[in-house]
Formats: sequence, C-alpha cells, structure tokens
Amino acid sequence: MKNFMFVFLTFTMVGPLYGEFNRTTGLIDIPTAYILPHMIYRGNIYGSFAMGDDPNSVDFDFTVALGLYDKVEVAVSIFTTQEFAFHGVYQILKESAATPAVAFGIHDIANKRYVSSVGSDSTWADDMTYLRRCSEQFSLFLITSKDFKKLGTYHLGFGRGKFVGYGPRSKLFNTDIFSDDIHNEAFGFFWGVQIDFSPNFEQLFDFDGRDFNIGWRYIHDYFDLSIAITKLEHKLGREEHLANRFSFGASVNSGVLKGAPISSISGTVKDKKTGTPLKAIISFPGTKIASIMTAPNTGRFTVSNLPAGKLIMLVYAPGYFLQAKTIILKKKEKKLDFLLCPKEGEK
Repeated sequence: MKNFMFVFLTFTMVGPLYGEFNRTTGLIDIPTAYILPHMIYRGNIYGSFAMGDDPNSVDFDFTVALGLYDKVEVAVSIFTTQEFAFHGVYQILKESAATPAVAFGIHDIANKRYVSSVGSDSTWADDMTYLRRCSEQFSLFLITSKDFKKLGTYHLGFGRGKFVGYGPRSKLFNTDIFSDDIHNEAFGFFWGVQIDFSPNFEQLFDFDGRDFNIGWRYIHDYFDLSIAITKLEHKLGREEHLANRFSFGASVNSGVLKGAPISSISGTVKDKKTGTPLKAIISFPGTKIASIMTAPNTGRFTVSNLPAGKLIMLVYAPGYFLQAKTIILKKKEKKLDFLLCPKEGEK
C-alpha cells in the first residue's frame, strides 16, 4: 500500500482497531474457527518488510471486521488505494469441552481473479515461480479449532484459492498431488498452533497452504501487538533468491473508545450423574447483566457482550444444588460446562 495511505489510515482509523495479523480473526496468515462477539468490531494495521532483495520490499494493509449474532464475522481489507476485498465467516459449531469449534468462510470476495496483498497486478515473488497460480477470488475454506489448555490451541482446515500453493514443499499439501495436472479448483490444507506462555504472551505457528510462518503476540484487554517471520519455507529450501519477510501487526479494540463489551461465555449445564441436559437459570450477582435460561433440550447457553474482568456465575436448576464459579474474562470467548448435583430425594 502506498505510504501516504498507510499514514492516513493510521491517524484516522487507529481509534476503532481490534485485530490480529489475518484479515479475519486468525493467527498469522490463516483463519480460525473463532469469531468476534455480536456487534464487536475490530481493525488491523499489518505491515511487512522483505529480509533481502524483493520487488515488494515494503507492504502495508488495513482490515476492519464486525461480529454479528455470535455466528457471523464480516470484514473488508484495503490492500492498495484501488484494491480491496471482502471476507465472511460463519461459525457452524461452537467449541465445547468435548467438541471443537467449526467454521465455514470465504476470503477475497472481489471482482478480480487474482487478489494479493500487493495488488491484483502483482504478487509475492515466490508465487511468481508457480507454473500456474490458482485464482484467490472467492477462497472458500472449512476450519476447525480446539483449545487443549496448556497443550495449546490447534487449528486445521482446507480451502481453495489462496490456500493452494505449488512451491517445492507447499505442492505436497494440496489435492493436485494426486494429479499430473494443475487445477484452479484444487484444495489445499492449512494448519496452525498457538501456545500461551502467560495470560499475555503467546507463540504462533502456521502454514497457510503456501507459506510457513512463526510469530509472537502480546495480548492486552484493549490492544494486541504482534510480530512474525513469514515465508520461512524459503530458508528450509535454501532458496537464496527468495526473501523471508519480517511482519508486524498492531490493534486496539473498540472497548477503548466506548467501554464496549469484548467477551462472551458459552457452554452447557447437565446432570452430573446422568449427563442429562438441564433447563437452568444462569445469573451474575453484583452486576447489571440479565439472567438467562439454558436451552431445555441441549442445556446449552451463550452469554455475549460481557465486560472483561472478574465475574461470579451462579447456575441453578430446580431439584439441584446451586453451583457458583468465579471467572476471569479476556477477549477470547470462554467455554464453561456445569455439572449439577441432584438433591437427595428430589432426583
């Protein structure tokens, strides 16, 4: 992106920023199955510098996204003064203790077949080495994400377009490995891992179907700071004519401006002995947060638009002992499952 555009966006848009490297909620360069809470918006200023000779030595992009109904996230990316694209993600399944989050999405909804961070008339030097480059326009994908606590959070997906590479190593991760031809509608696999070192620091690894990347992120209630080394496959292959890139991202969430809520909680309430879903009341004493009722057939609940910080949750179902939990909310959606003990003689 042109330097003056970057300066303009930095000074006029930095107020409502809340984002990460990726164009939608994601790691360095892959999407995840997690989405923004309802009516929470974020933006992202992302930049990268070539660590060697490259026709695109410096690049800056900007993205703004919005969460809707705790199911949908929409976003728009500005790559140059004349190049932009839309993105959308629909969360099919929320994460629970037993199941991962699953989402379907489309990146790079644009009027041109080739969509690149450096503009449709150009692309990264490594992509230019492909015999044929799949069009990034309408890059569909399916992604699953699961938080394994201290073991890290893992993401695995597949998609077309921007997720399909034909480099010396990336060509092994798409469906054309089974064919002698190259297909524009081939699908490639991508994956990522994030490991928390503390409540505020995490390390990121991902493979986006074309590139291997490694990064680090500092997380605060109101902003994120991220750095990464991208296109590491060039070093793995000792391809000295292709440069790695040093990348960075900066964000500020919408809560800074208007005290907007930035957290949500979801989970289930069940009978501890039988596992039967329960119709229960969930309340937050000492706050103005309205009580909610779990779904009677599934015991599921979702509470959105919550402020970050410490809260007490009370869960009650007729015939069961009351259960209370003290929780600390961060920006990331929290998963909680409650198992209630029946009172003797009543169940």
